[in-house]
Amino acid sequence: MRQLRAWLLRLKGVLLKGARDRDFADEIESHLQMHIDDNIRAGMSPQEARRVAVMKLGGVDQTKEAYRDRVTIPFLEGVVQDLRFTLRQLRRNFVVTVAAVLTLAAAIGANTAIFSVVNGVLLRSLPYPNADRVVNITTTSSRRGLDDLVLSDAEFNEFKAQTQTLQKMAAYASGAVNLGNVAEPQRIGLTEASVDLFSVLGVQAHLGRTFTPEEDMPGYEPRALISYRLWQSYYGSDPNIVGKTIQLNGRDRLVVGVMPQGFHFPGNDIDVWMQLNLDPSSRILTNKYLNTVALLKPGVSREQAAQEINTIYQRVRELYPQYYQNDSGVGVAVVGLQEKNVKGIRRALLLLLGAVGFVLLIACANVANLLLARAAVRRKEFAMRSALGCGRWRIVRQLLTESLLLSIIGGSLGVVLAFLMLRVLLVKSPLDPTQLQSVTINPTVLGVTALVTVIVGVLFGLAPALHASKVDLNGEIKGSGGHGSLGGRRHNRTRSVL
Repeated sequence: MRQLRAWLLRLKGVLLKGARDRDFADEIESHLQMHIDDNIRAGMSPQEARRVAVMKLGGVDQTKEAYRDRVTIPFLEGVVQDLRFTLRQLRRNFVVTVAAVLTLAAAIGANTAIFSVVNGVLLRSLPYPNADRVVNITTTSSRRGLDDLVLSDAEFNEFKAQTQTLQKMAAYASGAVNLGNVAEPQRIGLTEASVDLFSVLGVQAHLGRTFTPEEDMPGYEPRALISYRLWQSYYGSDPNIVGKTIQLNGRDRLVVGVMPQGFHFPGNDIDVWMQLNLDPSSRILTNKYLNTVALLKPGVSREQAAQEINTIYQRVRELYPQYYQNDSGVGVAVVGLQEKNVKGIRRALLLLLGAVGFVLLIACANVANLLLARAAVRRKEFAMRSALGCGRWRIVRQLLTESLLLSIIGGSLGVVLAFLMLRVLLVKSPLDPTQLQSVTINPTVLGVTALVTVIVGVLFGLAPALHASKVDLNGEIKGSGGHGSLGGRRHNRTRSVL
């Protein structure tokens, strides 16, 4: 506790440097005057009395330095001095500062926006309970080079009846219907789904309920679930909508529930769900139209499920050879729903992330060039500081402080730009809204941006700092350290490379 208090006092000494120095200077002068008065009373002249008093004190400046080391944190105080000097330099070179900040802001903003999409779509799981166990099942044909073929109702029934690795299976097919009995009739997206779809995804209705098992039987009057968006836009968020009817393709359908906000599975245009009403005894294998999702049993891997479903598929083919006589190289694929959803855009997103990464490198090179040009103008300043005893590391630290501060300002502005860029990306995105729910500039994205900002600051500041710290002291002081010197040639080579 005592040590913590001592460190807090030292920190206070750094933050209140001006008041601390004034108080100590007054105290030193008071002690010095007391010694001078004693020496004068001893018969010395005023000049001799002061000289002896200063010698006895050990030197005014030396005493101040010793005191400062005891009541402050020297390294931190040096950083604060660097920051103050940096702010003065940035104000003095306003045009260069603005150019560097805007360049970095655009590059860091683009990287932050794209990384937030990559993080939300590729790196984070879907917003469903047990999302890692939800899989998509398709048939494949190596002969035709296809791996996402839909199933027939007979194939789906056989898989569902014989599987031991899947906890639940659900089928669905999407289309469109005309919404009537509203102020402005619209054509909206419709998904017909088996009742297990919502339990596979682990989604509950916002109002009312989802479908019950008896409603999934052939001949049962279709019910309707509507999206939160449709409920708000066309029915004024009517809390009593459950139990009322809506008109779809000219027929009245009873509404049994309203789905949660943002749920539009399997696509952004879907606003109504109805029962699929599959016949469990169907043996029609030629009509392939069903998309299939399933929930793996706990502890079952996708590879185990795929092996089992492929075995079942071979049995079906052997049982009905007349339907598969022209099919060779066929099988079944079991992939994660997340993997299936991003299959078409994974490469594009990674390429885009790589592209904006190169843009960031170009921005670093441009800013490094600006700082090298400015460092060339300040060569005499660095030479003078070296002549006064400033070490190479001190100059490097000062220039790195300047580059880091530029990077932090640019990164902060870049985050603001990223929010604006992300709005545009989300509006134009073809992705499922359930995936986009995770696309935000969250603490993870901000943490990565902060790390990138620091790395960028060091990256573009290191070359100018190391170059400027190699001072030809004699040449610069004498005025001969021009572009014809070794330092000037090295400076030109570095800028050419950048």
